[in-house]
Formats: sequence, C-alpha cells, structure tokens
Amino acid sequence: MTSLASIPLFERVATAERVLIAGAGGEMFVNPLMAMYFAFDLDAVVRRSLYLPLLEGTKTMFEVASRIEGFRHTVKTRPHRSIPH
Repeated sequence: MTSLASIPLFERVATAERVLIAGAGGEMFVNPLMAMYFAFDLDAVVRRSLYLPLLEGTKTMFEVASRIEGFRHTVKTRPHRSIPH
C-alpha cells in the first residue's frame, strides 16, 4: 500500500524547514482542499470502500471507471454541490 511518506515529492521535502507552494508566475495559491489531502489514512479509506471488490481484475483506467460508474447506479448519491470560493 502506498503511503504519503513514499511519494517522491514528500521524500524530497521531508527535511525542509519551509516549503513554498506557488503557481505559475510566482503567484501563491493554496487550494482549500489541500488540508483534506493531507488528513486521511489511505488504509482506512480502502477498508471502507464499497466498490473495491468490483475493481479486482481490472487492467485499465477505463475498466476501473466503468465499474465505479456501474456501482454508482446501484446506490443513492448525494446531489452535486459547488465548492464555495
């Protein structure tokens, strides 16, 4: 299982005292969802995945997308909401 510690970017900045996240042109942009990216336990997410067994045997991203889409038709999903910004 992949952990955040084994992602090359995080390996390179692990010993840094400060890290600047900057966009094109030197502008600073911090996505409000970044906190969520750093705040989950991948193993726990995988254990709670209801469609993970359906992905067994898939070989392409298209097969994965198709199986997830099929799964979504079997469950009630929440309505889409825009992220306020």
